[in-house]
Amino acid sequence: MTDQTRDASDASEAAHSGIELISAERLVFFSDAVVAIAITLLALALPVPHGATSHEIFTDLSAHRDAFLAFLISFVVIANHWHSHHRLYRHVVRLDRGIMTMNMFWLLLIVITPFATRII
Repeated sequence: MTDQTRDASDASEAAHSGIELISAERLVFFSDAVVAIAITLLALALPVPHGATSHEIFTDLSAHRDAFLAFLISFVVIANHWHSHHRLYRHVVRLDRGIMTMNMFWLLLIVITPFATRII
């Protein structure tokens, strides 16, 4: 191989590697957005307390404590999954169809969490 051919090959590999790295970064950004939306949907499902006085509001909050507990549990679960996702993808340098598929399945589970929380 000549030096020019080797340089062109190295440049092509570097460009391809850069594209894969950008793709991994884009996958993480997309996953972050989906997780943020799932957590927002959790909060939107919380009941708004009603009452004219502080006592009435706290009484109403107490009546819905199961909903708030479910929200907190789901929030912690999603936050832990998100943290694990970041620790895992910190080491990913190449994406293939299998990783993309597993990540989309993981996102499906994250998105289902608010729905499952309401059912429980």
